[in-house]
Amino acid sequence: MEIVLTAALLGLLLPFLFQLYPTSLLAIRRGESQLEATELARSALEEFRARPFAALAPGETVLPAVQGAGQVAFVRKLAIRQVSPRLLELRSTVEWSVRQKVYRTEHAVYVSKVRP
Repeated sequence: MEIVLTAALLGLLLPFLFQLYPTSLLAIRRGESQLEATELARSALEEFRARPFAALAPGETVLPAVQGAGQVAFVRKLAIRQVSPRLLELRSTVEWSVRQKVYRTEHAVYVSKVRP
């Protein structure tokens, strides 16, 4: 009797357990892509923040695309907006798609011109 009950419970639970595996793999890949996109956005901001204030011109720049882990292509853009004569906003955007769904992350910093 116990064997029949155990077999019935396993028969009911195993399909649910097998469904968890692909779902968890997808969530792990999505998380890895999000971390990689965040790092790409922050590194672009740091690269432009290191430039002299006079070299930063308002406008949008499309940076070279990056091929990430799992054959994910990251499209990077950096927009520079003049807030005031001495203040610029740098906004880095990274977009990528996984399974026909587009994801996006944005990070921004402000750069000010220090008086000489």
